[in-house]
Amino acid sequence: MASVARWTTRSIISCEAARRGTGTGSRSAIGKSLRRLGLLLIPEERTPPDILTRTNALEAGAANPEPVEAVRTLRRDPALLDAHRRMLAARPHPRGQIDADLILGVAKIEATETLEDTLGLFTPREKVAVLSDPFALDLLMAKPQMHP
Repeated sequence: MASVARWTTRSIISCEAARRGTGTGSRSAIGKSLRRLGLLLIPEERTPPDILTRTNALEAGAANPEPVEAVRTLRRDPALLDAHRRMLAARPHPRGQIDADLILGVAKIEATETLEDTLGLFTPREKVAVLSDPFALDLLMAKPQMHP
C-alpha cells in the first residue's frame, strides 16, 4: 500500500508541475521571454529549414502587393489577353437573360473617348461584366489609352 501511495503522490506532483508549467509558459509575456532566451524551442524554431525561410520571405513580400488594374494588365500582355478571350469563349451565355451591369458597361464604353475615362466610370460589377463578355471586352480593348 505504501508503494501505491508513493507512486500516486509522484504522479500527482508531476501532473501539477506540468499544469503549472504549461499555464506559466502559455502567458504571452512569459512565452516571449522564454523564446528570446531560446528556451522551450523545437529544433526547427532554432534553425528553420531553407524552404521555410524562403516561404516566409515570399509571404513578407506578398503581404502588401501593389494593386493591379486588370484591364491595363490585359492590354500590356497579349498572351494573357488571348488566354482570357479563350476562357470567355468556353463559357456559354444564357439566352434571353439581360445583364444590366453589362449593358451599362457597354454604354459607358461607347460614351467615353479614352480607356482612362471608361475605367473611371465603371462600377466593380460593370467591370466584371465587361471583362466577362467577348464583345464588350473587344470594345474596351479598342479604346485609345490617352487623350489626344
